[in-house]
Amino acid sequence: MKIDVLEDNTFVVYLNKYYIKEIENINKDNIQKYLKTIFLCLKKKYGVNIYSYFNIDCYINKSYGLILEVREEPVGFHFFTKKTDMKLTFYNNSKILYNIDDYFIKDILKNNDYKLYIRENQFFLDMDNLDEKESAYIIENTKKIIYGENIQSIINN
Repeated sequence: MKIDVLEDNTFVVYLNKYYIKEIENINKDNIQKYLKTIFLCLKKKYGVNIYSYFNIDCYINKSYGLILEVREEPVGFHFFTKKTDMKLTFYNNSKILYNIDDYFIKDILKNNDYKLYIRENQFFLDMDNLDEKESAYIIENTKKIIYGENIQSIINN
């Protein structure tokens, strides 16, 4: 699990498929056990007030795992209660691109079913069906994981 703080009220949580055992069956009910752990981690490490209202976008990718974009909404909810409320939005089969430094990293992988995009002197690898070793190697050598709306500007240019 990796957590990036984008702003005071926005976090991105990366959960690798090896962390989430039931990635094929992820839904509103079974994601709650992960959210409890994530929110406790956010409270402990970053001092986030977990008694609030959150919008959570869940990007599900069978090859990578799950990316959660968590935004706390400033509604004053936490002043009146000690409860957490959230709106979950699921994006099944989301495309994920790996922003890599090394153009030749693709040659190390066994899987030849990939697309490589070159934009503004940066390399973006689109690849599915990675085994555990390849997945770890790609993630270790990735500058940034691109997901959601940010992908369209890379693919369409």
